[in-house]
Amino acid sequence: MKKFLVFLFLILVVIFLFSFKNLLEIYSLWGKDFAVLIVYNPNFLKEHSYIMNAYRSVLEEEGVIYKEVSIFNLITFDPKIVADFKKIIIFPNGLNQYLPKEAGPWVRNYLSYGGNIFVSYDAGIKDFKNEYLEKALFSEFVGANYITYKKYKVSCFTLGYLYIDKTRKEFLEIPDGKLEKENLLGGYAYGNLECPIVRVEEEKDIKENEIYALTISQDGKNILEL
Repeated sequence: MKKFLVFLFLILVVIFLFSFKNLLEIYSLWGKDFAVLIVYNPNFLKEHSYIMNAYRSVLEEEGVIYKEVSIFNLITFDPKIVADFKKIIIFPNGLNQYLPKEAGPWVRNYLSYGGNIFVSYDAGIKDFKNEYLEKALFSEFVGANYITYKKYKVSCFTLGYLYIDKTRKEFLEIPDGKLEKENLLGGYAYGNLECPIVRVEEEKDIKENEIYALTISQDGKNILEL
């Protein structure tokens, strides 16, 4: 009986801590500060905690105020209220492979109220069964379907490099020495930086002045517009 009571107590403590964390997140959305929101799916946080740490590190280094919020807490809020003060929402890669379908209409409304989103690589590309979607959740906002697994299978994923046109270098605040030959993003002494890239399919005409970077596959033959 004693062991059972101890076990029950521990369960109640876990529930309390989880609920308290959610309450803090929800309360933070009411704050009238212009913090950047980093959205995550709690189910991916443990496995991809290093990605969240990377975003924290960069934002802190740049002096950007940010708050972390679960997608499930975010979509309970009126998008207009959020857009009034939280002007930028980041959907990091790894942390958001599955997002509830309600996130699509919520983001659409958020954008209509003047909000901005940053969608990284694989946000919203899977369903709750962990299977790839026919069409990524945010494709209509990005202007391209960025999950083409059903069509190309594993070949839709590869590694490549980021091409930055010199005319965009200043806007993107690329430091001197970060662009290697052929305008590929580098790491000072480390040469061209490799990054995961995905084959996309345009869903609308994207104007040239809307493109700030290109990805180039390792063989140099397949150029994908971001």
